[in-house]
Amino acid sequence: MFGAALLPFAALAANATRAAVTVRIDGVLWSAAAGAAGLVGAGFFVAAGFIAASRALGPMGAALAFGAGFLVLAMLLHLLGRMRTRRRIAQAAADVSAARAGAVAEVIRSGQALMRGSGGLVLPAAAVLAGAYVAARR
Repeated sequence: MFGAALLPFAALAANATRAAVTVRIDGVLWSAAAGAAGLVGAGFFVAAGFIAASRALGPMGAALAFGAGFLVLAMLLHLLGRMRTRRRIAQAAADVSAARAGAVAEVIRSGQALMRGSGGLVLPAAAVLAGAYVAARR
């Protein structure tokens, strides 16, 4: 009965979601195009720097200096990425641990309430508490 009355609202929500996704995709595409143009510009700056360095150091010296510089940059970026990944993994583990502790505490509270509330549910409540104990020991 209420399903037919809610159909226009569902269609409206679907259209709003579709529009939001389209806007996001559009933004990602424009950002990707801007990033590609920025990389091309950075490439020209690197080429100009190489030309200037080759005049001062010679072609071999400039190539060695630029190669060493980019290797150092790659190592720094790699180390930065590893540090961020480790931090995120530690944060995710802490979040899971906190969620598990909260869930176990809630199960224990409900099991205690079941045991106090009615005499017929003592066995299921004991099973719930045992399950919570096993989950907490993991």
